[in-house]
Amino acid sequence: VRIHASGASTSIADNKLKNISVYPNPFSGFIAISNLTPATSNTMAEIFDVTGKRICEKISVSPQTVIEADNWENGLYFLHIQTETEEQTIKLIKTN
Repeated sequence: VRIHASGASTSIADNKLKNISVYPNPFSGFIAISNLTPATSNTMAEIFDVTGKRICEKISVSPQTVIEADNWENGLYFLHIQTETEEQTIKLIKTN
């Protein structure tokens, strides 16, 4: 069997956001997202719980964004951020 690949990369790591900071983690009342570049009007952030239910959606996320989470249940969440060219999912833990 011979496999020939062109110069295109299919690695997920190639599409990760660079220099992004999401804090605090674990979090209690809020999640802060900073250094989100490139952030455009099409940049979107979604947060899902462990069952896949979308808890929060923000469109047009700025480079410095705060998401309020006071009324969320304790547990594991996934923050998915997508720009026009890159995307990343980050695991978050909610505690009191």
